Amino acid sequence: MNQCCLEIKNLDKSLGKNVAISSLNLSILKGKKIALLGLNGAGKSSFIRLLVGESKPDSGDIIYHTDRPNHTLNLHPQDLLFKKSLGYQADTMLAMTEMSGRKYLSLCGLYKGLDSKRIKSKITSLSQQWAIENLLEQPMSSLSKGNLQKLAIAQVFIAEPKWLFFDEPCQSLDPLEQDRFNQNIKGLVNFELCVFSTHNVSHAIEVADEIILFHQSKVAYHFESDKHNDYLLVCKGENARLGSLASDLELSINQIYPQVYQIQCSKSEPLQQLQNDLQQAGVLVEFCLPEAKAIMPLFRLLASGEINLSVANTASNTDLAEGERQ
Repeated sequence: MNQCCLEIKNLDKSLGKNVAISSLNLSILKGKKIALLGLNGAGKSSFIRLLVGESKPDSGDIIYHTDRPNHTLNLHPQDLLFKKSLGYQADTMLAMTEMSGRKYLSLCGLYKGLDSKRIKSKITSLSQQWAIENLLEQPMSSLSKGNLQKLAIAQVFIAEPKWLFFDEPCQSLDPLEQDRFNQNIKGLVNFELCVFSTHNVSHAIEVADEIILFHQSKVAYHFESDKHNDYLLVCKGENARLGSLASDLELSINQIYPQVYQIQCSKSEPLQQLQNDLQQAGVLVEFCLPEAKAIMPLFRLLASGEINLSVANTASNTDLAEGERQ
């Protein structure tokens, strides 16, 4: 049985008058690579800062569950034991004047409590893994933004962390280095959780086990790659007959938001029939796709403002049908 390693309950965070995170509830299993996808200002960076303890929530709980001999230990982002096993790359990095790449990584190792012999060994392995050999003796102030980003990513691994967090790790990397990041993250072993934010849908799909789509400080949708029978249906305009049409085809359907529905179905024929029936009823079907293929079109509709997430609805198939009879 898979163990939950991160549990988030009723999380809220405001930055001045702006809501950064709103009423967030989430549960993540151990050993997952999670991509946070969304537009600028959607809440991704604010969420990561809460997860690593860089900022504190206004309300709600963040709880990490980790195995210890004979019991499971519950940790919060501010707990020292969590910090010792944390690797974090922030969204911005300032060069330390006259400090070389090697000295910077050594300093990071000292902060994590490593001895000099261990630090030297880790720098050697990290320089090969992340192709930063030529950066080690250069002053950080002379490095490009992309090379500073490479150092920032490499330092995440200096103490072999179990909890890894990356805020826009590929934003300044060239395509070759982006691919290096993807391959190294896909090859991770012996970790509790890996979370990274991105604007790139293809990047998220390639690397992550799960994708959390943020929009306007909320989780708009949580895609899980192992749910092969889940589809997303987006309809525009009046859709009052949707519940009864789905019921006639014995489809399980849940309304996620206005115009957005989740359908569980193992065969494509009932879905095609549902789309045909909806079109005959005058309902405009934007798309009906497996979750993995629905990420990009859903992201596009959110970005354009064509889908309104202001009112959530978790009505079941039965609820939809009953609503039509009233």
